[in-house]
Amino acid sequence: RDVGLGLATTGDLAVVGDPELLRSGLENVVRNAIRYAPPGTEVTVLAARDGESIAVAIRDRGPGVPAEYLDRIFEPY
Repeated sequence: RDVGLGLATTGDLAVVGDPELLRSGLENVVRNAIRYAPPGTEVTVLAARDGESIAVAIRDRGPGVPAEYLDRIFEPY
């Protein structure tokens, strides 16, 4: 797809949770970002501690989710 993948993290990012659910959720978001990113661009995963939580952001140059689907994107299939 000619799309780069970058990772930017800070500090200790150990988290307690279900490893399979965490992997599946992150993989789905990153895979979609790569799928819709224009060729020659980069998808960047940013992760940093935010108090007791970890904040994860995915940056890409894709078209984004159409407005009519925004309220449903986190519903289970």
